[in-house]
Amino acid sequence: IEAGYDGVEIHGANTYLLQQFFSPHSNRRTDKWGGTLEKRMSFPLAVVDVVKKAVSDHATKPFIIGYRLSPEERENPGITMEDTLQLVDKLADQDLDYLHISVGAFWNGSIRDDNDQTSRVVMIHERVGDRVPVMGVGMLRTPDEVMKAFETGVPLIALGRELIMEPQWIQ
Repeated sequence: IEAGYDGVEIHGANTYLLQQFFSPHSNRRTDKWGGTLEKRMSFPLAVVDVVKKAVSDHATKPFIIGYRLSPEERENPGITMEDTLQLVDKLADQDLDYLHISVGAFWNGSIRDDNDQTSRVVMIHERVGDRVPVMGVGMLRTPDEVMKAFETGVPLIALGRELIMEPQWIQ
């Protein structure tokens, strides 16, 4: 806030610390931060609370807070889509500005179940998109691909690699 940024994205994806606490694969704790799904959600939700308090205490203008998450893990035990749907329900109640769904490709289905080809981004949007905007990402390389993704109703699309390769991509 003091550096002049307009917002922050809390990184709870890609095996970083918050995902490690949420994951039954990496979180083998038996205290208040581990064990049941509710306890494994408690640390990520506590971080959200602390960030929101810092914004409340220090921001003098609107400050965006987003949360990035990876919806599944391949490992067993690992994060399942059922786990994630419960987490996004909790996150949707946190007055966040968006949820950023970190997947390899926007249209990919489950990495745990080859028979489930439903886009994880679309699934989460259908679950909580009426309460918090959802951001999708992943292998959307052309404007036509981005427009097709927008047609799902997902309101935000992130582009990284495309803008690195072609800084004038938008034009």
